[in-house]
Amino acid sequence: MNKDLNINWVPPEIRNGINFDKIKYIENLSELGLQRVRIHFQNKYSLSIVQGEMTYGGNKGLFEVAPFDKNNTMNGAILNIPGDNVIGNLSVQQVQKIILKIGELR
Repeated sequence: MNKDLNINWVPPEIRNGINFDKIKYIENLSELGLQRVRIHFQNKYSLSIVQGEMTYGGNKGLFEVAPFDKNNTMNGAILNIPGDNVIGNLSVQQVQKIILKIGELR
């Protein structure tokens, strides 16, 4: 597992919307056919960002995210996701907004 603040692991189209001051480190969890990073924030929350053929919207170039709480538990309530911990079919701009939102949580 690679843990670093290497912004190159974040999809380039998303990088421009990230405040890296709020980020502790980034894990590159990509594998064949799946681009996946997990951003760990200074506030102890984290966010998984995934894109691939088998992800929600991946075949359309869209992204799927899953938020994790301070206990490292996937928790959709952080983003007010009704009944699910994953939200898919997200544009670059939507992912950037989610990153900003999680970075500001206390």
